[in-house]
Amino acid sequence: MDFINELKKERAILSKRLDAIEALLDSYDSNVTHITNVSKKKDENYPSEGSYLTQIAYVIKREGRFLHNREIADALKAYSNKEMDFLKRRISAVLSKAKEKEGNLTSIRVGASIRNTFWGSIEWLDENKEPFKDHMYDTKYIVMARKEGINI
Repeated sequence: MDFINELKKERAILSKRLDAIEALLDSYDSNVTHITNVSKKKDENYPSEGSYLTQIAYVIKREGRFLHNREIADALKAYSNKEMDFLKRRISAVLSKAKEKEGNLTSIRVGASIRNTFWGSIEWLDENKEPFKDHMYDTKYIVMARKEGINI
């Protein structure tokens, strides 16, 4: 039984790592571009001296709805001289790690693709784990699966 438990633990660890890798790969997806509705205006309450997690949480709370990684990056770009690709990778890594800790940060996935992950507060979900209307994600960020054929 110990061997089976160890295998289950290892599977859980690998699953989390795979999710993180998928999120990073998604951040490199240059075939998808979007125009965001998040506020890009600077405000004096932004925690510029805070950690990335604090800054990301601020943006999500300020917008008051589930946000896609790209939307968060767009908002952070107003305060940063970092490249957009760097911000998207950093956001993915920070959020994936933060989700494992206690708190009200949660993610929802639309469909099976990790590319369709949106971040927000667990308090913004109804009993069916669906976002309340006031906190709904922007559907234009849902990436449709690409059907690529293989020619041999």
